[in-house]
Amino acid sequence: MKTKRTTRTALTAITLAAGLAAPAVASASYVCTAFLSPGDNIWGDDGYVVATYYSGPACTGSYQAGKTYCSANANTISCASSPQYSYSAESLIALYHALRYAADVAQRVDYYTSGCFFGGSGCGSVVVFRGN
Repeated sequence: MKTKRTTRTALTAITLAAGLAAPAVASASYVCTAFLSPGDNIWGDDGYVVATYYSGPACTGSYQAGKTYCSANANTISCASSPQYSYSAESLIALYHALRYAADVAQRVDYYTSGCFFGGSGCGSVVVFRGN
C-alpha cells in the first residue's frame, strides 16, 4: 500500500511542478485488451493505443473503462489535450507491449486519466503497473 501511495504522490508532485493539473486515478484494474494503431491526422502523428480495463483478470468482473493513449498532434475528443501526455512512437510501442504483458499475466494496473480535447472522455495519460 505504501508503494501505491508513494507512486501517486510522486506522480502528483511531478505533474504539479510542471504546472499541470494532476491526472485522476482509477482503482486497481486489470487490462483486458490493448491494440496499437498507426498514426493519422486525427489520432496523432505516431499512432495510438487503446486499452480496456476490467475489475478482474482475463476480462472478468465488471467493465471499468476504455482509455486511449495518443501521440503528438492528435485532434480528437478521445485524446488527452495536454502535450505532456502525447506519446512518441517508441513509447506507444512500449506501452502496448507492457499492456499486453499485463493482460497475459493478470498484472494489476492503475490507469490515470486527464482532460481531453473538446471536453471528450476516455483520455488516458499514465499507466502504473503494479506488483500482484
